[in-house]
Amino acid sequence: MATKTIRDLKNLLVSSEVDYFRHGARTLRTLGGELIWLPGFESLACGCVLHNVDAGAIVDEIESWLQQVEEKFYSKACASVRFYFVQGNPQAEQLLTRSGYRKTKESGLVMKLKAAENVTLADGWTWTEINTPGGLENRRQLYRQADLGPDGYPMEGGRFADFEQIKQETGYMTSFLLYQNGAPIGTVSLSVENQFARLKNLFVHPGYRNQGIGKLLVSLLINEALLREARYLGAYAVTGGPGQHAYRRSGMTDI
Repeated sequence: MATKTIRDLKNLLVSSEVDYFRHGARTLRTLGGELIWLPGFESLACGCVLHNVDAGAIVDEIESWLQQVEEKFYSKACASVRFYFVQGNPQAEQLLTRSGYRKTKESGLVMKLKAAENVTLADGWTWTEINTPGGLENRRQLYRQADLGPDGYPMEGGRFADFEQIKQETGYMTSFLLYQNGAPIGTVSLSVENQFARLKNLFVHPGYRNQGIGKLLVSLLINEALLREARYLGAYAVTGGPGQHAYRRSGMTDI
């Protein structure tokens, strides 16, 4: 793989994000973007999204566009309306805010992978791939410890874990659990395509946060990515949130 430019890495990161939603789901090109929904998971915020929307291209007709978007989501029995702007526009954002929409800004982060991380787990700590019914149930139990999931939206009592399982079964990602004395305390997932690794859905048990567990999960995932011959690692995080800070501490930089 040739050295990637910042533009290349941005494109790979966006492509990986759209692929995450596409796996196992149904898609429809419509209304200036791609509507992606996963039957049976319409109640989750991640179960229905309109991706790759250019706000600048719709600003002159934002009100009628929004009405059509809402009608389309409701026709799919989606519980919420969620869309991703790849190019923002202040005027469009103001109109959406007045209409009751909440804006969440996400930042992309990347790093070039070099040597493996020097990670030594303490006695009683284990790191395993989630590939058994027991592992899947342990992830559900972990998610039930908090109301909001890795994406910042309600998980409905661990229902988000079932959503992730479909992403695993359809080949998008591999997921891992970190245990302490047999109890799950953290999870994170990995997707690798063309030597570009994507970190997805890092989550730490609420009782173990602010103790360096997030950084540990990133280090463990970097080693998994290197085993799969990845040369770059990318992730998205809510701008200013704990995920962004954890990724920066692990050596990732904003793009």
